[in-house]
Amino acid sequence: MIQNEHQYKVTQESPSIKQVVTWIAQLGGFLARNHNGFPGVKTLWRGLQRLHDIVST
Repeated sequence: MIQNEHQYKVTQESPSIKQVVTWIAQLGGFLARNHNGFPGVKTLWRGLQRLHDIVST
């Protein structure tokens, strides 16, 4: 899926690892701005915990 102006478009291609990591990091509070660089371990951990909570409910 490709995020475009807060809408998702389903495509036949799989998302890249970088895109998936960014999505998980955003669940953990990462803002994904151009000058922020890559997310840290704590942000990824928080994102994975949040994803777990979402999936388990």
